[in-house]
Amino acid sequence: MRGTRQVTLFAALAICGAWVPAFGQEFQGSPYRDPQGRFSFVIPLGWTASPLGDSVETKHGDSVITILVSEGRQEPRALLLSLGGQIARQWRDFRDTETVNVTTLAGQPAVSGVFAGVNPKGVDSLLNIMTTTNGARSFALIMSVPTSQSLMGMGAFLGVELSFTIGNGPGAPIANSPAPANRPAPVAAAGAPLDRAVPPGFVLTRDSQGTGRLLVGSFSGNMRSATVTAQGMLGSLRGYFDDVPAIATAARNDRDTQVQALFSAKMQGIPVVGIIGIEIKGGNGDVVLIYDRAGSLRDSYLRLRGKPVPPLQSTGLADGSTIGIPQGWRVVASVKGAVDVGGPNGEMISLGIALPVYSQAPPVLNIPGMPANSLLTGPCCDPVRAMMAITPQISAVAEKNGGESIQLVRVLDSKPTESPVNGGQAAFIFADLNIGGRPSQQFSWVMAAPTGYGQWVYYSSSVTAPAAVFTSQVPTLLAIWNSYSTNPGVFAERMDNAIKSMNQATASVLSAARESSRVREAASERWDQVIRGVDTIQNTRTGRTYQVDNAAARDLVNGLNASGNGNWKVLTLDELVPKR
Repeated sequence: MRGTRQVTLFAALAICGAWVPAFGQEFQGSPYRDPQGRFSFVIPLGWTASPLGDSVETKHGDSVITILVSEGRQEPRALLLSLGGQIARQWRDFRDTETVNVTTLAGQPAVSGVFAGVNPKGVDSLLNIMTTTNGARSFALIMSVPTSQSLMGMGAFLGVELSFTIGNGPGAPIANSPAPANRPAPVAAAGAPLDRAVPPGFVLTRDSQGTGRLLVGSFSGNMRSATVTAQGMLGSLRGYFDDVPAIATAARNDRDTQVQALFSAKMQGIPVVGIIGIEIKGGNGDVVLIYDRAGSLRDSYLRLRGKPVPPLQSTGLADGSTIGIPQGWRVVASVKGAVDVGGPNGEMISLGIALPVYSQAPPVLNIPGMPANSLLTGPCCDPVRAMMAITPQISAVAEKNGGESIQLVRVLDSKPTESPVNGGQAAFIFADLNIGGRPSQQFSWVMAAPTGYGQWVYYSSSVTAPAAVFTSQVPTLLAIWNSYSTNPGVFAERMDNAIKSMNQATASVLSAARESSRVREAASERWDQVIRGVDTIQNTRTGRTYQVDNAAARDLVNGLNASGNGNWKVLTLDELVPKR
């Protein structure tokens, strides 16, 4: 590809003209004033508002933003938890995705929370609740949006939030809340982590050695310009950062399907800098943000960016099969057709585990060498039901043998797939576990197949890691799994197809973590010199390059050229970013 060219996103937007208005610096739409003068806000373009007693409901397709008002003061956190509890009773698989976050709304202290689940219509959705009080009344903003449309929903909710004002009653003027950019943000203490509730649709990875952060997400729709999408993404993060991050410099390809930009912002009053990378394919795409304190990004950048998958070293197993494992990993156990591999952060990969199971508890069997009560029982052959039945029994056996307890907390998602055994059923399953008291996550392939005479086989392969590192380790975990030589080539394809067809929340952890590796690479190591404050100068005659302080690079090149010591130039950003 010939073409990366250096641009500023602001200039590109001025040229493009038309783009999604919900992400603009100023929110566009129709003003709405409560008939009783208690509040006002701007209705997003394309949305409709309908008063409902003491509330107003704003809708666009399956997305709904509701504003509730109640007389008297209610503590915002208690109100948020109360509303979340009421909605939880109406939704399935309801869960909080982030802890309650302290913020502001209409100039008043507020709290917000993000939840996920399946709404009463059966749609996998995200729920954002924000609550505040001015003492006389209490207010709640509630947004429900299908997960697949979370990007646009965030923009609309942001616009309602930023335009929301509180009045004093009938006939009273609506007081304008101060612009978010002018609100004094609480300043984080020196060295404190830069943590806020993770925006819907993103997955956060923390730098274990510093305060840097990595946000990974995916989006769907009809996106055509990576430049416009990047500006929209940064605009939607106003509130996560103190204000809309400002672009310093950027590079994109000629088709505008990839863009990487260096940005600056503040978070809790602390200056931060970062890189955003966007890649679009067929209207859908992936986004990666790496950011840290202005003076620390040069150190955390390479750790967070890293290589999505470290080099795998082929390791021979006792049965003649092979598996690829990175440095620092080890083969824990291996028998014919099965292997356990352990990682340095508590990761565990168990492949090819086959267990005999009885549909009903059989009469007591006296089998030499078999411990009493060690027979597994459970229903065949739904994989999810089988997993729920077998996991606590495996845990009991493990604990008796001095191992850790294993608790299946919840099944987050499952996708049926073809079973290689006639009469059997198989599925890929994504689940939350608790292993030895540690919150963990697991992605597994489970098959249950009858073998006759009231027996069946429970066969599983799984990758598991502590919840804090699971997302960042997904590319490595799945690469090791797919390197196992006993896996037929078609298995990896089925795995990818299953991941892609799982719900958006699962995809943001599994698919986005894998597919965004290309985007993460696009925020390439060449950007580290921008972060470190150096420039690369090149002798165009010999091709040799040197890195020098960016404050002296231009003068040095001019001096070298004037002295006749070769043809020198400062390489531009588009020459440093890999052509892709």
